[in-house]
Amino acid sequence: MIYSENFFTVVFRDLTIEQRREIGTHPCVSASSYSHAFNDRDELLAALRYAEAALSDIGDADREPGDDLAWCENRAAQALPRVRKLIAAHVGNPVKEKDHQP
Repeated sequence: MIYSENFFTVVFRDLTIEQRREIGTHPCVSASSYSHAFNDRDELLAALRYAEAALSDIGDADREPGDDLAWCENRAAQALPRVRKLIAAHVGNPVKEKDHQP
């Protein structure tokens, strides 16, 4: 076997199981992995959508029956830890509100 430092990197998207198997078992493949970036992005987007909906509820609490302010604040309080957890996991600890006070 001749040693070579020629590498070629390719990113595939939306492969079928059969395509993954075929590519992964090809004799020229020396390494392969599944990217978790899309999963991380989707998890963060879901948390942001939840937080946005909770904040929207506060904004229209006086117009929506059953959405009293206490219920809306509770929903927003549930959303914030989800967002903070994801931010901390990907970029470090989020800035606390007290750090923004003048």
